[in-house]
Amino acid sequence: MLVSILAGFVIGTAFGLYLLYAIVTPEGMLGGAKPHQLFADGVNPQYRDYYAARAAARFSATGGSGAPQALKNAQDELGVSSGDITPLQALELVRAAQAIAVRENATEQNPDTGRFTLQDQQNLAALGDRLDAAKNEPGAAQGGGRTLLRTLGALGLLLLIGLTGLLLWALTKMLQPAGLSEPRASVRMPSRVSADDLAAERERAAAFDDNEDDETEDVERHARAVPADAMAVTAETEVPHAVMRTTAPVAAANETLLGTFNTSYLIGDDRYDESFPINGSMGELIGECGASVVERIGHDTPAKVAALAIWLFDKSDFQSTTKVLMTEFAHLDEAIKERLKNRGDSLPARNGVFDIVSSSMRAEVEVNGLDVAPYGGATSGYFEKVNLQFRVFKKG
Repeated sequence: MLVSILAGFVIGTAFGLYLLYAIVTPEGMLGGAKPHQLFADGVNPQYRDYYAARAAARFSATGGSGAPQALKNAQDELGVSSGDITPLQALELVRAAQAIAVRENATEQNPDTGRFTLQDQQNLAALGDRLDAAKNEPGAAQGGGRTLLRTLGALGLLLLIGLTGLLLWALTKMLQPAGLSEPRASVRMPSRVSADDLAAERERAAAFDDNEDDETEDVERHARAVPADAMAVTAETEVPHAVMRTTAPVAAANETLLGTFNTSYLIGDDRYDESFPINGSMGELIGECGASVVERIGHDTPAKVAALAIWLFDKSDFQSTTKVLMTEFAHLDEAIKERLKNRGDSLPARNGVFDIVSSSMRAEVEVNGLDVAPYGGATSGYFEKVNLQFRVFKKG
């Protein structure tokens, strides 16, 4: 009895591990990863560094070092408030992202065209300084509580398994009569088979084979009757993302509107970089959307902005999808196109609507009130005004 219980426990544990590591997809296991668990190599910009830069941007936008609420929001986003990491670990995370931003900007001729802008570098430095100062403030020793709870929970589970095994062993001993050992497995001798039984068995086997052949012929006839093109699996036709249309489509039946966000770029706003948090039905943060300057013409003041990056960040897969709104001058300049080709699909600068699609969301972005100025022989040289409206939907 005890041997059977132990064997069942071992087999069940092995099967559970097989399900976890062989069948469950990595996306299913890592879909709820915390910020500090995102990939980072300390050399090149990676997911964790991008996340830290966004947290630093919101920290600066909501008041920076002079606003206690801005610090609390940053600690919430980095996982300090929830106990996933300590304040010191949060500081190390931000400093690591700052060092990568400094290294990248130092190698770029125009730092604002890289993956981190000078403003990102300044925001990370400001947040790092504030976290450094906050680590010695009262209550700063919090953090790591969730890790402690998980450890205690794992120990409690092991203790429960051990007590259950001990209880089963004790029950086995109590129910087993004294002096009685485990029974031997009886050996069943084959009975004599008559000639009539053997003939009947052969008839049943032959009938089964005939039925199986008939079913096979039916399937083959059905396959021949179906046209070959009807049997082919066709992929859903995907509309190119980099397409502007004049009217916004109606939301699909399986989509839910999460929010509408408005922003405007005006000439003179050389540091234009605005983002909006996207919250789910329970108020949880599930993503962000926004726009920022990615290309300037010359070094004039105010800057002549020729391209804007318009993006949607999906927290479910920790990826940003970006479209680049370009003037005619930027589109015709090969050097600019080469610099921006990895930022995202390019779009012509005109009034209209386009989609940005991620794994779980879709953002309709409407461009209106567009004013452009001529430059270098192009009637659309740089932006003077651009109004953007984001309508973000959750896929069903």
